[in-house]
Amino acid sequence: MILIPYILVSVLIAWIWIDYFRYIDIFEKESLKYLLLALLFGGASAYLALLVKSPISSELSFIFFRVSIEELSKLILFLGFFYLFKKEFNEPVDYIIFICIVALGFSALENYLMFQKGISNYQNGDDSIEWLISARAILGSVGHMVYAAIIGYGFVLYKYHPDKPKFTIIVKYFCYAVLCHFIYNILTYNGFRELFNYGLDLKFLHADKFHTDWSMLFIFIYFLITISVFSTILNNSLNNSTFFSYTKSVNPDKVLFRLLMYYGILFLIQLILYLYLNFDDFFINNQEILKEKQLELFLTSFVVFIYTCLIVIVCVRLSRFKLIENRWLKLKLELPFLFGKGEFISIKGDSYNESLVCSFYQKEHWLYPIYYQNKFLRPLKIFIEKKVLLKDDETFFLTKIFNHVRKDKFDYVLIKPKIKGEKNIKGEYPIVKVLKIDDLKDIEDVNKTEADFKYFDIGYIKPKRN
Repeated sequence: MILIPYILVSVLIAWIWIDYFRYIDIFEKESLKYLLLALLFGGASAYLALLVKSPISSELSFIFFRVSIEELSKLILFLGFFYLFKKEFNEPVDYIIFICIVALGFSALENYLMFQKGISNYQNGDDSIEWLISARAILGSVGHMVYAAIIGYGFVLYKYHPDKPKFTIIVKYFCYAVLCHFIYNILTYNGFRELFNYGLDLKFLHADKFHTDWSMLFIFIYFLITISVFSTILNNSLNNSTFFSYTKSVNPDKVLFRLLMYYGILFLIQLILYLYLNFDDFFINNQEILKEKQLELFLTSFVVFIYTCLIVIVCVRLSRFKLIENRWLKLKLELPFLFGKGEFISIKGDSYNESLVCSFYQKEHWLYPIYYQNKFLRPLKIFIEKKVLLKDDETFFLTKIFNHVRKDKFDYVLIKPKIKGEKNIKGEYPIVKVLKIDDLKDIEDVNKTEADFKYFDIGYIKPKRN
């Protein structure tokens, strides 16, 4: 009976990311029917992987063999899906979305089996399942998507990259995916984790019993690096869409809200299941058992807090994209956030206000002053001509401001979407800083920052003048 909610959780985890892909697929959306079919193909890939028995006894070699079989199984079923529904693949992001959903199908079945095993061990008193949902919903399922996306990226580069790489690029990226998966499994390998299993001196919680798995820190850092790679793969696939248009953009606030809502539901389910499984123990008369349960609750809360911080960073990063037509960002091994830049920490990618400005791209609109004092004497007609990325991929827009007397005369300025404080009017009209340009060649220097341009004024953009 207790397994039923865990089955539902397995389905919910897969749906979270299907819904995510439907939101970011902004140029030419895929039918839900084909997404669900890809999920079924992914479930079949998990069965295929289970059929293969390892002839290797060495633990490390066994791990490498298993991750190779898993990635190969996903690839085989993805190729089968591609062969049957080739007409659905008409832009780069289709390859990434479909192979990721195949991976989600694989992960859904794997999650079910892991939950089944975890419950069996828990009932036998051998293991704990308090944070199993968090681990599988974040590290397990998202990890499978990342490795699959790396494989899919080989197909994207082969078909769409202007350098026209050889077919071996697909084999190369398959090997990268296997390597990334192997490294993750090594970090979660018991022999490695035991090296960092230390106790904390928490006297009020009987420190001699409080041990946690500090190897999680290595796992989380590695996981965040792979998330950066994943977000770049998605960004490049959108940048080079056959149907690319600056008038379409991902709304990061909506995507983030939905992801956090879903994960909030998962954490709530996890809490309810924990209380259901342990409710009686909190009212037992045996003080020793009661203290153990209090300690267990503290440890569980600590781990869930860490997982919550992790998923917030992941969700924010995967909701933000810097869309530049035909641009190929370099895949880098980096964390998905920066320190400094006016804040203690900032997540990479365009914010909602930066994406909102894109909706006004390459059309005539009006720039209204925030303060009618000394710069803008009246609203001015503008034309946003080009999106520009300068140092640290900071987003600006090259814009024509037309003279209010001679309509054919204009000056070039840079506008920078406001990303702190009040950022827009009524959630529709982005507030922007207006910066003077002395020489158009300045915007070609990627080492320039906002400080290198003279501040002119601040205003907000509206589609037309009242």
